Amino acid sequence: MSDNPLIPGDDAAEAPEIEFEFSEETLLVIPDEEVIEVDMSFGANLVSILDSAVVDDIGSTRQDVHTSFKNSRQQWEEKIKKGIQWLGLNTEGEGNTDVDGACTAVHPLLIENVVKFQAKAIQELWPARGPVRTRILGYTDATREQAANRVKVYMNHQLVDRIPGFYSDLERNLFRVGFMGIGIRKAGWNYGTNTPDPTVVYAENFYVDPATTHLRDAEEYIEVMELSPRKMDNLVASGTFIKPDDNDAEDTLEPNEITEAIARAQGFDLNLERKGYLVGESHCYLDLDGADPLLPEGGSAPYIVHFNVKTGNVYSIKRNWREGDTSLTKRLWYTVDQCIPAFGFWSLGYVHLIGDLAASATVALRSLVDAGQFANWQAGFKSQDAKFSDSDTPLGFGEWRDVNLSPEELSKAFVPLPAKEPSQTLLTLLKFMVDSGQKFADAADEVVQGASNYGPVATTLALLETSQRFYSSIHKRLHQSQGEFLKLIGELNFENLPDVVNFVVNAENQYVRRTDFDPSIVDVLPASDPNAQTESQRVARAQVELEMAARFPQFHDMREALRRFYAAMGTDGVDKILTNPEAQAVSADPLTEIQAAMSGKPIKAQLGQNHAAHIAVKE
Repeated sequence: MSDNPLIPGDDAAEAPEIEFEFSEETLLVIPDEEVIEVDMSFGANLVSILDSAVVDDIGSTRQDVHTSFKNSRQQWEEKIKKGIQWLGLNTEGEGNTDVDGACTAVHPLLIENVVKFQAKAIQELWPARGPVRTRILGYTDATREQAANRVKVYMNHQLVDRIPGFYSDLERNLFRVGFMGIGIRKAGWNYGTNTPDPTVVYAENFYVDPATTHLRDAEEYIEVMELSPRKMDNLVASGTFIKPDDNDAEDTLEPNEITEAIARAQGFDLNLERKGYLVGESHCYLDLDGADPLLPEGGSAPYIVHFNVKTGNVYSIKRNWREGDTSLTKRLWYTVDQCIPAFGFWSLGYVHLIGDLAASATVALRSLVDAGQFANWQAGFKSQDAKFSDSDTPLGFGEWRDVNLSPEELSKAFVPLPAKEPSQTLLTLLKFMVDSGQKFADAADEVVQGASNYGPVATTLALLETSQRFYSSIHKRLHQSQGEFLKLIGELNFENLPDVVNFVVNAENQYVRRTDFDPSIVDVLPASDPNAQTESQRVARAQVELEMAARFPQFHDMREALRRFYAAMGTDGVDKILTNPEAQAVSADPLTEIQAAMSGKPIKAQLGQNHAAHIAVKE
């Protein structure tokens, strides 16, 4: 059979040749359809698969929510801006009056107590032995103990040596906690360095419903960040964001009012040409009506939306629950450090507690200094008839100037303003306000100053413990939030680290496995102790435990008591200076074991020994 097609009705006939003529007018060339690759992974950006109208509505809604949250805290922002002035960082041109040379000093009541709070908190949250300790969940065996120890060693090495700026960021955050009552930290992962990427989120750039008490219960919260053109290009190139519109970029980014007040107080000017994008990161619940392939039936679920604050254009929409989590539980990437929780999300700080006292003390201080200046350097009126050289130049110390006036004319030519010495009543009020603020903010110093050198030690310790209850409650809250943040970093290590990581600590080769960070086995905790606020308290408690163990050795493990005592003192390498009874136990012939036992050395039995002979000799 021929492969050529046949003409119907004439099987033997050959197929005729047919000629086709083509021209540009009649030839229609259909190009290949462009193939668009869509990322369908769990962490994909969903903007590309959603209808543009839906995306635009999501962005517009985020803009409205941001504006609503911002308007709800106007009075809070005004209080913070006033408190920045009371810190006294830059007082040029400020004073009780507009008179040149008037006192512009600010009483250090507020900043002194904020700095004390910062110093105490960082000492407890970052002890010398490192900020991390671990605890085994469930049963304990040698394998789990080794895994927990590897996690502790690696995370301390990670936070101290591998994450630059973690310590300084913690200090800055604690200053804000003491000053404005709240500090916010965010956990993330840097895929370039393959390490956690923790950052401090300034409270003035974080927006949430003020009635919210915890982020896990919030329907939505928004972080506003400034992205430079370079950072935006990197996010687009990595596929994290879609390409922004041309009108999204701003030639000059307007700073937040609180940020501007802080910069102005320090003598900086933010009115510079700073090009970039003002991007909001919204953690919210969305119902995509089945557009999400993982939720074909729709329903509300947690997502993270990145949008332009000015235009509302959406750059990214990503799922915010763990892969495989059928309950769709929202993941928390932020932790909140609070000073004094009160009426809602925004806690109270020293600016709320003693800010008005600091302002009043500043007014009293300036009045006293101005009164002293007027009393020492009097001002007044002089007659125009009093003519002498350099009449507008003040007299110097020990200077006598020639005048062409008689003593009587000279006395009549000048009328000084009445000036009083600084008021003792005002000085007493200033002392009262300062003492009240100091007593409220740091009662421990008041106890130390008022304590007698001859009083009983127990009484002084009891007074100190009572005076530290105020800070003790704050320290427990900081301990809890520090634990939440360290757990986030531990979970990120479990999800992103290679299977095995080799590292060096104190010239010793170490390693850690990714599976060691399993949160169901090893719990990551802060090294701070919420029940002891000072090193002396921890050492004293360990000393009591050691004394009780020495008094009743039959009920205690002396090696463990000594290990806890050395740990409280911050001694490194405790296991190297303590003997291991199991490792040093003697197992030999009966006479050698008897000699070892008589010298206080431990002995042990081994498999294969003639136990009957040992028993006969030792009895």
